[in-house]
Amino acid sequence: MSFVLLVISFLAAAALSDIRFMHYFQLNSYQSVTQVHWMGKNTSRWIPNLVFSVMGIFALLSPAAEWLMAACFLAAAYCTIPKKAKKPLVYTKRVQRMFLCEAVLLALALFLSYVIGGKSLLVSSLPFWYLLSPMVVLLANFINKPIEKAVNQHFISEAKKILSEMPELTILGVTGSFGKTSVKYYLNTLLRAQYNVLMTPESYNTPMGIVKTIRGSLRATHEIFICEMGAKKVGEIKEICDIVHPTHGIITSIGPQHLETFGSQENISNTKYELIASLPQG
Repeated sequence: MSFVLLVISFLAAAALSDIRFMHYFQLNSYQSVTQVHWMGKNTSRWIPNLVFSVMGIFALLSPAAEWLMAACFLAAAYCTIPKKAKKPLVYTKRVQRMFLCEAVLLALALFLSYVIGGKSLLVSSLPFWYLLSPMVVLLANFINKPIEKAVNQHFISEAKKILSEMPELTILGVTGSFGKTSVKYYLNTLLRAQYNVLMTPESYNTPMGIVKTIRGSLRATHEIFICEMGAKKVGEIKEICDIVHPTHGIITSIGPQHLETFGSQENISNTKYELIASLPQG
């Protein structure tokens, strides 16, 4: 009974930890380097994994090790229950594929532990696997990278084809360190009084968010497409422009946003001006 409770509590804690760090990874635009830097600057986010793993290791010294470890994992699960967020985790197909990969990795790790050392090694390895759970997200992303690249390229090609069939469409690119979303909504309110307008919804300002909007919402009747363009590193605005080819551009502001990934104010300026460089002559 104690072993069954231990396994269930471990799986619950591992699953909730996985959801938590997957959310951070999505907010960090699925960039492994960005995630690692972010974790280095936000140690409080992963210290609970360390604390409960250490508690689990000490629990192994007790005669009631399985009961105590189960209590540790239940406490860990309780502490990592997702809280309401401004930008909640979106369970995209990519996230679902990563969850599946992580589940396979965890099952394989537990199976090998049991095969090598039986029940005793399996039990003693659980704190170790829980400690590594934040890194499993990065490993799953690495394993799935070829799949994601192929999927993304397919969707990008579809979006480009849709846009190529609408040569009269006016495409407004909006970027800036802040104020992008507000300006996008202002433009939409003003322009829709006379034109049939589509804008990227909410904060859909990444290449794949924009591609999703084009594939799912752009119609032949639209006359103007307002495209919010976000970036956290050099080249990301150009990547979007190479997809949508804007006819007009607006830079709302240039400021010290995402310096940890851009590296300098000059890089921020250069990235925002990638929009200007992509515009037609004149």
